[in-house]
Amino acid sequence: MKSNNQHIPWKLSTNFNHQRHLFYNKVDTDYIIETYICTCGHKNFIVSNAHQELDYVCEECANTKFYDANLAWTNMPHFISTNEELDVKFQYTFSEDEEKITADYSLTIPTDIDFLQEEIFYDERAVCSVVLSADGIVDEIYLLMFDREDISGIDNYQCPNDEILKILNANLLDYIKKNGCFGIHDSRKNDFTLAHVHFFLQHQNLKDFDFYYWNDVDYLNEGEWSIESALLNLLNRRTEKSLKKAINMNYAKQRKESNTFYANFIGVFTVHIEDVNILRECLGLEFDADTYRSIGGSLHRLVGFFKRHYTDKQILNFFKGITTVRDSELLRDSINQYSYLQDTIENDFNKVKCNLDAIHDELLRCAIEIKREESVDVKLSYIDKELAYCHIIDAYEVLLPQNGQDLFDWANTLRNCLTGYLDNIKNKYTIIYGFFLMERYSLLLKSTRER
Repeated sequence: MKSNNQHIPWKLSTNFNHQRHLFYNKVDTDYIIETYICTCGHKNFIVSNAHQELDYVCEECANTKFYDANLAWTNMPHFISTNEELDVKFQYTFSEDEEKITADYSLTIPTDIDFLQEEIFYDERAVCSVVLSADGIVDEIYLLMFDREDISGIDNYQCPNDEILKILNANLLDYIKKNGCFGIHDSRKNDFTLAHVHFFLQHQNLKDFDFYYWNDVDYLNEGEWSIESALLNLLNRRTEKSLKKAINMNYAKQRKESNTFYANFIGVFTVHIEDVNILRECLGLEFDADTYRSIGGSLHRLVGFFKRHYTDKQILNFFKGITTVRDSELLRDSINQYSYLQDTIENDFNKVKCNLDAIHDELLRCAIEIKREESVDVKLSYIDKELAYCHIIDAYEVLLPQNGQDLFDWANTLRNCLTGYLDNIKNKYTIIYGFFLMERYSLLLKSTRER
């Protein structure tokens, strides 16, 4: 039961038969009790016929406008949309149990009465809620309850705006910090947010605030971890002081430059590089977050492949050579090619110089050969409109690939990934024209096909 904050004049209709009175449970009537609660503080209880319409005027302040509490409780979206002139003063409330904490953006509404005592009971109807569970799941819930017999106005109902959700999240965070919910305390006076709460509820074994800024902590799933112990774990049981110093410097540099620590970038080297001096140099490499943020696991596999063909020093020089945006793109493409090839590449790979261009070209060659074996006999067909462009234009002859073999020959000569479009051409999504000058590939034009 809530007390009324008296900012809305309400009218509540209740069934007379459900109230305690002189003839309770003895006589069944069609009477209702119309309860009027005015903002001036006056309240009135009127028993009337269910089919009787009352033109009620407050005896104290002469107010004639009262809002339907029954509608507000059963169909809040409709209530809001049909009373746009009403300055609804919602409030923020909290509820807590062992499994979750809920912050509500709600309205206090009269829901029932005690007719004999002339007492009115109130409750909260939430418009939206933010719920934080004990396992760290945050849900934003919008009220979309409505009377299925009367859904008029529901289409005009707008979900709470971003500002309301911001306030709800902020209030929920303050509540958690003040009450020490789920054992979370902001003892370090950091800029604690609801996202931090969410993170640490899901990783309760991580005992340092800075773990929030690690890109991958899922492997730290057993036992309790501090930053120091987690960095030592990344060293793969290496105990050399120079390596401990190097990994701490790398950690500090990554946090300073990108505000995130990419542990998978470190693990690539500590797992595969054996020489202490070379590993120390690897940990001191320039780090570009845009290059490495999403390729950790795949990079591990590629460097593992390198180890079977190249020395630690050659692998170090490979990564030293990655300095430009183009290099980063080639590295990502090489990783993608290796991911496609890893089950078969040992039989096809020809050892080349351990630099980015050579490795990329060799992986591409292997991919083309494998794809050729799978698709060389694929036939390609075109409509007359597409074939009409195949003629001589000045010094160029315009051709279309007729099968998978043609496309592979073009890709091999141009040293590009043209073969990746074979399925799109076959399925009529893409069309590629080759422009030939003196029997050489001079230009390729790719276009989306009309469907």
